[in-house]
Amino acid sequence: MASTTRRQRRTSRRTTNEFLGMIISCIGAYAMLFGLLPALANGALGLLLLGGALLGAVLHVVLGPRQGKTVIRALIEALIVSSVTFALIYGCMWYFTVYLASQPGLMQFNLGAPTSAP
Repeated sequence: MASTTRRQRRTSRRTTNEFLGMIISCIGAYAMLFGLLPALANGALGLLLLGGALLGAVLHVVLGPRQGKTVIRALIEALIVSSVTFALIYGCMWYFTVYLASQPGLMQFNLGAPTSAP
């Protein structure tokens, strides 16, 4: 009986990790889409990605107690993973598309020799 329980926990751990990966994939794709094309992210494609992330989060929370976690812990894991994923990917997209692109001397390279020695 104990080996069956261990096997079930190992299987459920693998399953919950796969659902966390599903959350990361969907939220990451949504954040990248939202950073590059916000109008498209607010449409059907964005809803599809958010629905996939929500489905992964619900399944992670439902199957978390089979692994020995509490429901609150599984919910907090899903929330933290999704928010950190969105923040990192959207932050990078914002930096490259908004901040870095608005710098005035971004593509000016000084290829000559220095004019004075220190």
